[in-house]
Amino acid sequence: MENLQCPVIIISEEVIQDSAKLRQSLYRLGKALAGWEMCPQINCQLQAKINAQVEEAIRSVSGEWKIYA
Repeated sequence: MENLQCPVIIISEEVIQDSAKLRQSLYRLGKALAGWEMCPQINCQLQAKINAQVEEAIRSVSGEWKIYA
């Protein structure tokens, strides 16, 4: 008998790998931002942009799963 693979299992494994990569990236970002208060830039807009991007990513994922935060 031929070994068939379920496409749902394959995709769910990809999602798990992607979520692990996202967790690692967010951890690295958090470490990079640890010294945020020491930033020499006046009126730096980077933090607001990062926050907006992370919030949009969370909304996007929540929308896909019908989880409304």
